Parts: sequence; structure tokens; C-alpha cells
Amino acid sequence: LPRVTFQASRMTNYVLNGQGTTAGLQQDPRLPAAQLFFNTNFASPAFVDDQWDSQELRLTSIATRPLQWVLGLYRFTENGSGSNATYQRSSITTLGSTLGSFVFPSPGPVVTQDIVNVLNETDAQAVFGQATWTPAGMDRLHLTGGLRYNKEDRHGVLYIFPQSGPVSRGAFPPNGLFDQSKSSSSTTYKANVSFELTDRNMIYIDRSTGFQAGGYGYGSSPDYAPTEIKAWEIGSKNRFLDNRLQVNFAAWDYNYTGQTQNISDVFLVNFGGGPIPFNFITVANAGVTDV
Repeated sequence: LPRVTFQASRMTNYVLNGQGTTAGLQQDPRLPAAQLFFNTNFASPAFVDDQWDSQELRLTSIATRPLQWVLGLYRFTENGSGSNATYQRSSITTLGSTLGSFVFPSPGPVVTQDIVNVLNETDAQAVFGQATWTPAGMDRLHLTGGLRYNKEDRHGVLYIFPQSGPVSRGAFPPNGLFDQSKSSSSTTYKANVSFELTDRNMIYIDRSTGFQAGGYGYGSSPDYAPTEIKAWEIGSKNRFLDNRLQVNFAAWDYNYTGQTQNISDVFLVNFGGGPIPFNFITVANAGVTDV
């Protein structure tokens, strides 16, 4: 009978900050330096609550020759939520040429921003199988093939309220609600041929593909597509000196489509005196990369 194995894991992370934190937009170093914003007090605590779960079920053959195989199911889920509460007040009414002309009604308005609900959900599932065949009478030759189907669903919610003052929502929608879902799927494969020159020397050639799901960004950050890779590898694995020395050689070529990179981008925020550019970091696809 085949061997059945099941593995499950859970990781959790909970952080509570009793004093809250300031919003990223209002932490732009130029603003505190100009005394445009400063913290007076905090409305409520901030917290982060994350949980990650994974399960894998495998069915594996007992025999190693002529056919060795494995079948499996995999699932990964992520549930994260958080609250980032702030309370801030503008301390001056006008800022000059440093950032452009910012004109605030006199006296400076109270600017409050509560990110009361940040929700990230991920549900990734996969089914896979792999087999290695050693032909009869050719014990040193091994042919391996595998397939894997991946599907990943992501969901993110961010709700900002209340609104008071000219910058409280920045690049987010007028109602302060950002709700987006993203689904990605792919079938990947592996093909490998290996040959044992001796009991301690083996050469191989491998062709495989890989997949990483796409996603989305909050506010002005754009969606990004999945990353796919097509890889060739050729090499040799060797043991010498009664297995005391292992020497491996390999050459490979990786071709990425839609490889993701962290990039700096700009969005415009209207402070009342006209739109002003702000830099932020987002994720984007870099196109085709060959390594």
C-alpha cells in the first residue's frame, strides 16, 4: 500500500500599540520639518492580527523501481486585520516654496485619519503529482515528470474614516473604502533526465516552470500580474574520497515573464493650494527578464 502523510502548521502574530501610530502620508519627513503637522494625542490603539495556516496531504509509493511516484494536495490561507488610528492637527496655515503653496483656512484645521479596518485574505490551493521511471535493464537511467496546478485568491479591504481636513484621504477613493479581489491560476511542470555514470557520479538535464500569483496595491498602487518562470538546468553531482567530498556543477538559464519589483511612484494630493506630488513605493511587473 502507498504511504500517506499529512502536515499542518499555524503561525500567528498579534501586536497591540496602545498609543497608535501616525499615517504614512502624514509622516512624509518634509511635513513635520515644516511644522505643518504634529501629533497632539491619539484617538484609539493600533493593532495587527495575522494568522497563517497550511496543510499538505501526500500519497507516496513504497517501491522505488521501476516507478516511484507522489500525489498531493496543498492549501495555504492567510487572514490579517489591523487598525491604525491617528489624531493630528495642522499647526500653521501656509507653507511656502518648500512644498509649494499650501493654504489652510485660519486657524489651521484639525486633520483626523482613522484606518479602522485593514483586511488581507489569501486562499491558495494546489494539486500536484510527480513520478520517476527507471526502465528495466537500464538501472542508471531515470526519467522524471511532474505537474502542479496552482490557484490563489486574494482579497483586501481598507476603510478610512472619518474625513476632516484636506489630506485625510490622500489617494484613496472619495468614500474612503478600498475593496479589491485578485485571482490567479497556473499549471506548471517539471521534466528531468538523469544518468548515473558510476555509483558516485551523475549527470542530469532539467526543464521546469514556476508561478507566483499576482496582486493589488492600495490607493494609487496598480494591480500587478502573476510572475512566471521557465528554467533550464544542466549539471553533474559527484562524490569522491569514499563519500567524504561532494562536488556539484550546474549551469542554468532562467526566463522570467512579469517579474515583480519594488518601484518608486508618484501620486498627486490636493492640499487646497493645488495638486502636489508625493512619492510612494509600490509593486509592478518588470516585463521579461533572462538570467
